[in-house]
Parts: sequence; structure tokens; C-alpha cells
Amino acid sequence: MIMRRGFAFLALAILLTPLTALAGSYPEKSITIVCPYSAGGGGDTSTRMIAKLAGDIMGVKINVENKTGGGATIGIGVVSKAKPDGYTIGFVSTSPITIRTHMMKAPYHPLKDLSYIGQFVASSQPLVVLKDSPHKTLADLIAYAKANPGKLRWSTSVQRGGPHVAVEAMFKQEGAKATFIPFKGGSKVLAALLGGTIDAAMISEGNKATL
Repeated sequence: MIMRRGFAFLALAILLTPLTALAGSYPEKSITIVCPYSAGGGGDTSTRMIAKLAGDIMGVKINVENKTGGGATIGIGVVSKAKPDGYTIGFVSTSPITIRTHMMKAPYHPLKDLSYIGQFVASSQPLVVLKDSPHKTLADLIAYAKANPGKLRWSTSVQRGGPHVAVEAMFKQEGAKATFIPFKGGSKVLAALLGGTIDAAMISEGNKATL
């Protein structure tokens, strides 16, 4: 099972000065990108990659700060409360600004508090198992979960995010029951899969490459 997830930069507030007005002097100092995902995960890796490329092009240092927790809402909340001068921007996937704001109280309004600069990557989210797993196909996973309710353990990087909701919906539709094990970030999910703590994981392509 593969889910597509888009990533975008977002900047604080509708009050953000238009880029055309900044063209003559911006940037005059270093820029901070807030990444709401844990170090070593797919979101963090993508953020650091784009920070390096953008910094080289713009001739300015771009720092990455990881502000994790709350299903990525804490980091986005930091961005929403920063000074709207273009020097604090954020990185976010679609879930914290679409699904999660309907499932929990977030410290920001996705339309009123943030301005969106643009999407820079679309990432696949495959549901994976280890090579020596007895489950070779998605049908195998579903069959096991149906025959052994609650025994199949799985996880994804962000609780109540798009991948989490999608997989739970799939199990429900198939009449299967699995146990979701929460972890703080994609790197910890990957470690749990490699260590046998969980049986399957929906992870980013960046993390999948390490398997």
C-alpha cells in the first residue's frame, strides 16, 4: 500500500511581506526553517536538503530547527507565532493542516495564521515489512490481522496523520483489527521495525531506502 504525501513550505501569517517587495534587500540575515518532525526521519531529511540547496542559491545560511510533538502541530504553532518578516518559515506535510485540525485542538488556524509558499516534493508512503517477514503481500497482512485480532503491530511516523487514518480505514473496511504502536518520529518507527517491536510500518521513501 502506497500513499502519496505532499510537503510544502509555509510562512507565517497572511501579513507576510510579498516577495516582490523583498526582492531588493531580502535576505539580509540567516533564515530559520522550523521542521515539526524528528531528526533523522523523512521530513527532517527533506527539510535539510532543501535548506542546503536554497541557502546555496540565495547566498545565506538557512538553519533547521526541529520542534516536534503534537503530531507536528507544535512546530507549526511556533511558525504561526513568529514575526512575519520572512525569516522564520516552516516545513509541513498535508496532515497537520488538513486532517489533524479536525481531530484535535491545534495552536493555529491553517487558513488564517499561515501563508503557503509552495510544494517542493511529493513523497510516497509505502506500507513495508522486513524481508524475512512471513507477510509477503498486503493480502497476507490483512488475512493475519483478521485471523489474529489485535496481534499485528504496526506504526507510522505521526499519530492521527494521513497515513495513520488511511491504514486504520483499510483495516476497518476489511474487517481486520491491528494494534497501532505510537512512536515519536519516522526514525524511531524504523528502529522499531528493524528491532521486531512492530510487524509493519508506513514510512517515507527516505526511510525505506535504509532497509
